[in-house]
Amino acid sequence: MTSSEVRVIRRALDMSQGKLAETLGYKSYMTISRWETGKAKVPAWIVTQLRHMVEGKPLPAFNGK
Repeated sequence: MTSSEVRVIRRALDMSQGKLAETLGYKSYMTISRWETGKAKVPAWIVTQLRHMVEGKPLPAFNGK
């Protein structure tokens, strides 16, 4: 998943970076910021989580951090 895709998905979900971080189990918006700027790779399990969120499915109970 590209940095642009993360940003587009977050905006489509009408979430701030902080809210998305919280929803995904992260303590800080900085992780989301790093993904959106391409400074960090989006983990595969997060790609799955984001796809579930976009599709309106419940999030899998998996925390791969």
